[in-house]
Amino acid sequence: MKWHFTVLIICVFTICCKGKSEKLKEESNKIDQILNVKDTIDFGDFIVYNIYKNQILVYRELKGEKDSLKIANKIIRNLFTPYPAIFKNCWSYSESNFIGWNTHLIKNDTIINERIKLIEQINLDAIIKNTYKTVSELSGYKPTGAWYIYFFSSPDGCDMCGCDLNSMQLNLSYTKMFEKNYIKNLLPHEFNHNIYDLTSKNDPDNNTVLWDVISEGFATYFAKKHSNLSISEAFMTYSKEDYRWCLENEKRIFEKAKPLLFSTNGKDYNELGTAERNSFMPDSPGKLGYFIGYRIIEEYVKRNGEDSWTEVYTIPVRKLLKESGYEKYISELK
Repeated sequence: MKWHFTVLIICVFTICCKGKSEKLKEESNKIDQILNVKDTIDFGDFIVYNIYKNQILVYRELKGEKDSLKIANKIIRNLFTPYPAIFKNCWSYSESNFIGWNTHLIKNDTIINERIKLIEQINLDAIIKNTYKTVSELSGYKPTGAWYIYFFSSPDGCDMCGCDLNSMQLNLSYTKMFEKNYIKNLLPHEFNHNIYDLTSKNDPDNNTVLWDVISEGFATYFAKKHSNLSISEAFMTYSKEDYRWCLENEKRIFEKAKPLLFSTNGKDYNELGTAERNSFMPDSPGKLGYFIGYRIIEEYVKRNGEDSWTEVYTIPVRKLLKESGYEKYISELK
C-alpha cells in the first residue's frame, strides 16, 4: 500500500507539473505572437497605432504588482505619453483617470485574455492592410489620418469613434467586435468616413445635420457595395424586420427629420444617429439618420446610373438631395 501511495503521489506531481508547464508555454507563445505585432502599420498618409500590443505587454509585466507608484509610472510612460493625439487632445483624459481604467483592466484581465486569442485567429493587421487596399481601389481615394487600436475601459462604448481624421479609435473591448465578420464589415464603413471627410470638406453645408445623414448613409452604402453585404450586415445593428419597419415608415421618418436637415446644431443629429431603439420615433430600430442618408443615395443612383455613387464624394449634400429626387419620391408615398 505504501508503494502504491508513493507512485500515486509521483503521478499527481508529474501531471500537475506538466499542466503548469504547458500553461506557461502557452502564455509564452502568446507573448511571442504579440511581440511579432508591429507597433504601427504605416501607409504613408495613413497610419495605424497598435497600442493594444503595448497594453498587453505592460499588463503582463504589472500583473500582481503591489507598488501603485510603479504601476502608475509604467502606465503613463508606456501608454499615455506616447499617444497624446488620442488620449489627451481627443478624449482629454487626466493622468489619474487613465491610470484608473488601465489598472482596472490589469486586475480584471478576462476580456484581454479572450481577445488575445481572437486577435491571433483573425490576423487583424492583415485585415486592415487588405481593406485599405480594396477600399482605395473601389473608391479611387486613399484614406488619410491615424487610427489607434486599443482596449478601451468599457465593452459598452463605441466600436469605433474619435474626434477627427487624426484621432480615431478602434475599441477592442467592444462587446460585438469579434463576432463573425464584425470587423471586416466595420472597416470599409469607417474608411469611407475618412475619405468622405476629406472630399467633402469644402461643402458649405458640411456642418449640417444633412451632411451627417449623408456621411453615415454613404458609409453604409459603400460598405454594402464593397463587401457585398446584406442590408442587415451593412447597417450592423439592423435585422431584416428592422429595415422593413423603416421602409414601411419612410414617409413619417423623413417628414419628421426634414425640418432638422439644415440645422447646424450638432445635438439635432443625436437622436437620428444613435443606435438605441425607440430613438427619434417610437418603435424605431435606431440609426434613422443612416437610413435616410442611405435611401437618398439609393434614389440618386437610380436616377443617375449605377456608377454615379462615386459622385457622392464631391457633390454638395444640398445638391445631392435635390438631384436624388428623394423629396418628390417621399411626397408621392401614401
